Amino acid sequence: MSIMDYEPKILFDAIVCTQAMEIIPKAAVDKIFQLLKPQGRFTMIGMKLSSRIPYRLLNPFMEYFAKFGGIDIHRDVYKYIETKCSKVSYEEYLGGFYYILSTSKSCLI
Repeated sequence: MSIMDYEPKILFDAIVCTQAMEIIPKAAVDKIFQLLKPQGRFTMIGMKLSSRIPYRLLNPFMEYFAKFGGIDIHRDVYKYIETKCSKVSYEEYLGGFYYILSTSKSCLI
């Protein structure tokens, strides 16, 4: 079932997304926040191009492999979430190609 069609009878304390936000529409981010309780937590692991030297030299390879998975590595989902939430925890890993983002519904602007 598409998350856009999902209508549960309850709201969730927390939602975790792993490697999915780069393949679903940004409207799904809004839907995810609708599914959270007022103090609900949202955490995601995402993929992006690296801005770090020397890792950014590997960006063409990441773009090439991302296409096979249907991943739009240029979407910058984390930046979209940062525009919606006043407090966002964001840390990069593995040379800046992966990140973990965490926020709560109570921080919505």
